[in-house]
Formats: sequence, structure tokens, C-alpha cells
Amino acid sequence: MARRLTLLLILFALTIGLPAGETEATGLSPNENETAELPTVDIETDEHGLKMQVTAWVDDAGIPPQAKVFLIAMLPIFELRGAIPWGMTMERGSMSWLELYLIAVAGNMVPVFFIMPILRLMERLFSRIPAMRRFLDWLFARTRSRSAVIEKYEEIGLILFVAIPLPATGGWTGAMASYLFGLSYWKSILFILAGVCIAGIVVMFLSSMLLQLGLMGLAILVGGVAAWLIIRFVRRKRHGSVSQKQ
Repeated sequence: MARRLTLLLILFALTIGLPAGETEATGLSPNENETAELPTVDIETDEHGLKMQVTAWVDDAGIPPQAKVFLIAMLPIFELRGAIPWGMTMERGSMSWLELYLIAVAGNMVPVFFIMPILRLMERLFSRIPAMRRFLDWLFARTRSRSAVIEKYEEIGLILFVAIPLPATGGWTGAMASYLFGLSYWKSILFILAGVCIAGIVVMFLSSMLLQLGLMGLAILVGGVAAWLIIRFVRRKRHGSVSQKQ
């Protein structure tokens, strides 16, 4: 139970918004003639988010540890920043840290090869359908707003964007931004791979720190992420004020 709680705390800090489950404890009755029943815990999927549902499914599916890490790394939102903490806590002892790192990087990269061709195909097929056109416009505008560093520095910006394991960054968003800004396919794959490798090292370090320091390390990490989000919000607000004045 302690290992599961640690995993949920780590995933909350690295992906923002992963809710922690609740546990119940009961003691045995002092009367020897009375029998105590172990409590059962039901996961209320309506009260938990998509991340909790995926976490519970993967945990109970009987999938080999290496396959679990690989599949989690393929998922959007989770990606490598969710797969590595999972492997370091829930699958401890099942694989070495190097094996965990390589499997997570490989899993994170698999969708990247298909995102740009799929986006190109979707734009061709659905550009004449008003509802789908509006959805694609919203998706592309959202991606552009979160990837200004790629627009400014192109390939080098792509590495930096993917390498920072924060919400709205990673291989999925990096691949989408590469398509929107017209970057070369194979160059984008190469630079996204570099960013994913760096992100993996960062997540490995942060996860090991959290495991060593416990709640104190979690508090430091959450505080750092919160400070970054506040600074980003203030900068956007100032930029919007300047744009309105002009």
C-alpha cells in the first residue's frame, strides 16, 4: 500500500492533476470470538479521472512489467514522465533502471512516428467538413500557443520543448508542433528523440529524489511546478496587456 501511495504522489507531481486514492484501515476486535473481515476498496471511476482509470487497469491486467512501462509511455498525458515513476515504484526489482529508461524512451517515441502523417491525412480528409475543420483549427491553435519556443528556435526549440517534463510538453505535443510549423519529418524525429532522452534523465532524477525524500521531495517538486505556472501566467498576462495597448 505504501508503494502504491508513493506512485500516486509522484504521478500527481509530474503530470499535474492525478488524484490520490483513499485507503481505509480497520483493527481486529479484542474479543477472540469475534471475526474481522478485511475491508474491500472499490474504485469509483466516476470520481477519479482518466489517469486513475488507466493506472488501475494496467495494474490489474496481468501485463508483464516491461510491457506496462512501454504502454504507459505511449499514452498522451502520461508519456515518459508517467511511465518512469510507475516502473521505479510499482515494478521495483523487475528491471534495472537502465532497462526502465530505455523501455520508457522507446514507448514514448512510438506514437511520434505516426502523429505527423496522421495529422496530414486528417487535414486533407476533414478540411471540407465544417465541424472537423473547427476542431482541427482549435487543436492547431492550442498547440501553437503552447509551443512558441519551437516557432522561434525551430529544431533546437523542439529539443528544449520536449526535454522539459511538464504539462503540455512532450513527444505528442512536440510532434504536433513540428507538423504545424512545417519542420522536416526526419529532423523532427531526431530532435524529439533527443528531447525525450533528456526528459527521461530528468524524470529519473526527480523520481529517485522523491523516493528518497518522500513527502518533503514531493513538496519541493510541487512548489517548483507551481512557481513555474505562476510565472508563466504573469508573463502571458503582461504580454496580453502590451498587445492590447499597441
